[in-house]
Amino acid sequence: MPSPRILVVDHSAQIAEYVEAILENEGYVVRVCHSSDEALSETRRYKPSLLIIDPIMPGLSGVEVAVRMCHEQSCKVLFLSSLADDSDFKDVIRGVRQQGCDAQALPKPFEKDKFLECVRRAVGLPSLTTRTPSSGQQETQPEQEQKSKPASEEPPIKAAAISEYAALMKMVGLNLYRGNAFRITGLGITSSLREVTREAEKLEMMINLGTVRPAGGLFPLKDPPSATEVRSAVQALKDPELRLLHEFFWFWPSTEVESDDPALQALRSGKHNVAMDIWTQARGPASGIAVHNLAVLYHGSSWHLFAADRNKPFNKA
Repeated sequence: MPSPRILVVDHSAQIAEYVEAILENEGYVVRVCHSSDEALSETRRYKPSLLIIDPIMPGLSGVEVAVRMCHEQSCKVLFLSSLADDSDFKDVIRGVRQQGCDAQALPKPFEKDKFLECVRRAVGLPSLTTRTPSSGQQETQPEQEQKSKPASEEPPIKAAAISEYAALMKMVGLNLYRGNAFRITGLGITSSLREVTREAEKLEMMINLGTVRPAGGLFPLKDPPSATEVRSAVQALKDPELRLLHEFFWFWPSTEVESDDPALQALRSGKHNVAMDIWTQARGPASGIAVHNLAVLYHGSSWHLFAADRNKPFNKA
């Protein structure tokens, strides 16, 4: 009997390849996709028994993909997400199950043994035929065990790829500030999950009406963001790990209420030099935040991203 087919879907190539390596090392048959559209197209040909997917995908969400595939292919679902233990996401899982999908969730990052336990519980063990040597020669069981990796050992190359810096390395690039989630949505970094959700509902309604308003906030984009950019930004703010990265490359308030911060208010009005003066003269606990904000301002302006989008010259002197 052939081994169960598994489809791995994640927008992070490093994570997808790491999961693939673990499964193939156990003897499972695996395919990888990096987008929702690719996954829906591939599943009709591949017909997987198990879908392993990140619920937060650009464009069509991983949850929507999972529901479609469950109904079309009757496959089971394992969500890998940093939100797996979140109460709101658990409600989502319950909703997916009520629609007839056999779904479970595992926190990301995950422990290899727990991950494999979830896979085995969903589709069972791989076929023994997939564990035979590629040379076709018969080996005894002790020899196979000696040549296989210990269960606790991570695939060395793939383990390095999914280091704690993987998400950061994926984010850093020419769109570092152009694609900042707080810039696209106009929200401040102190916005609560409730505020993010409320803003997401407003933006989704505007998208459905065929319009996307330019974001407010600090350094608003010259042109309105696309619907895909808006959805990706909102998804990033709901993911604790991604949100932390977007916060690191954005402006921090020195006051408890962000709207009370005079430097950020000056920046919002386009008075860059006023904000710089406030941060330069900051003393005490606020000085650390001031240094961070100056670094973000200088870094962003050195790429001509802030000044270009405001159509104003930026004077760092």
